[in-house]
Amino acid sequence: MSVDELIAKIGNARLVESAINDLERGGFIVPQAEAAAAWAVGVPPEKEELHSAISQFSTFGERAPTFVSMEAPGAGPASVFSAFGKPVLPASEQEAPPKKRKKLEEETAEPGPGRQWRIFPLLGGAFMVLVALLVLLVFFFPYNNYRADLEQSAGKLLHMPVTIGEVEFVALPRPRLELHDLRLGGVGEEAARIGKVSLPPPWYLLLKGGAAVTQLDLVDVSCSLDRLLMQPGVASDKAFALLALRQVNVDGLQVLAAKNTVLGPFNGLLRYENGHFVEGRLETRERELLIEAKPAAGQLALRIEGRAWQLPGTPVRFGALDAKATLDIQGLQVREIDASFSGGVLRGDWSLGWYENGLAMRGDLLLARVDLQQAGGVLPRLKLAGALEGPLRLEGSGASWADMWSAARLEMQAKVLRGNLFGVDLGEASRRGPGSVVRAGSTRFDQLTARVSADASGIALNELQLDAGALNAGGALRHTPDGRLEGRLTIQVRSSVAAIKVPVRVSGLLPNAEVMVER
Repeated sequence: MSVDELIAKIGNARLVESAINDLERGGFIVPQAEAAAAWAVGVPPEKEELHSAISQFSTFGERAPTFVSMEAPGAGPASVFSAFGKPVLPASEQEAPPKKRKKLEEETAEPGPGRQWRIFPLLGGAFMVLVALLVLLVFFFPYNNYRADLEQSAGKLLHMPVTIGEVEFVALPRPRLELHDLRLGGVGEEAARIGKVSLPPPWYLLLKGGAAVTQLDLVDVSCSLDRLLMQPGVASDKAFALLALRQVNVDGLQVLAAKNTVLGPFNGLLRYENGHFVEGRLETRERELLIEAKPAAGQLALRIEGRAWQLPGTPVRFGALDAKATLDIQGLQVREIDASFSGGVLRGDWSLGWYENGLAMRGDLLLARVDLQQAGGVLPRLKLAGALEGPLRLEGSGASWADMWSAARLEMQAKVLRGNLFGVDLGEASRRGPGSVVRAGSTRFDQLTARVSADASGIALNELQLDAGALNAGGALRHTPDGRLEGRLTIQVRSSVAAIKVPVRVSGLLPNAEVMVER
């Protein structure tokens, strides 16, 4: 098939010539011997030189000058040099100027890969502009203009009036919407106050609504206990409106149990499922006290663990503490207490109730092997050493937590083993005559028993019995808060011959009290 026939069949001369050029450059076709020999044919020098349309695209060897006779009308250069013996292009196209020919090639050429990829930078730039506009919209959107809508929505969820101080968007460390200075409850009946609430990003809230709120972060929370227990999804059977909520993180939770009594502050989390409170885990900021809470028939069932925890407002410190408790609107009942205290063990039950006018407590406890020297902070001026054990009852009431402990009363049937009474030397006094005075010293004993009563006025040791081998003593002593020890004892010294009784009077400041032998 000749070139002309191929052009006639395809209908595009430029396409045919480009295809032949590509095949020749790729090494798929080569010029015939007759075409190569034609380069050596002599042509009169006066004729005009024209280049073949096919040869100008060929890459085989050096191009030899081609002379075509202008006297042969209609005979293009391809008719002389083409391997097919037919001209590839019409003479009109071959004789076109170079600029026009280049323009014609650009118009007929197919788009290459470079042209196809030029649109992607434009699309990328448009996308970046769109993202920048969205970022500016998120940062500078007037969120405070929609506080009323947020207050209304929050009020429906919590079933009480809600006011919000400020609304802002925060990008770092994670995008979130923050509500500041929230107050729950009506005027004069404030149920809770929250310093800050962190919500999901605003675009999540717009796309998913309440389903986007799976976690809330609360900071500086102060609420009353009765409101906390009555909230939907906490200890009542009602379901919380945010069914998608799974966790509430709290930082600085304080619970107002009574007029002047605050429990906390605590940090931790509360877990929800299907709008119901499932469990909570709270701890003090020093992580000394851990409380696990679960709902139980209108109450909260608590599991309490302590590590080197000091009872607030008192010098009592527990090395370890484990207990169960229930919390309701009327008070806190702690049972099955098992604590290590001053080298010994404390077990029993303790309850705390709150009323309109204050607090009241009651405890039935048992002490075993308590080291009185380690418990010196509890009894700072009573110079007594030994291992204390026995049952005790603790009661107290007051307008506040501090007042309640200041007015606390303790009754105990105490036993002290292998101890020492500092500031009183009963052995030396038993060897002196009537009217003698013995100052300071100490009395070692194997066992001391007494009915102990302690309150703000001091510590009374009644029905005291001291056993120190051959020396026994009985009577009553009273220790005042200023460190004075007063009382009367009867010392009995047994020997193989007879038993001697010596009455003495004890008085003075410890550890230099005086023991006077009475007549």
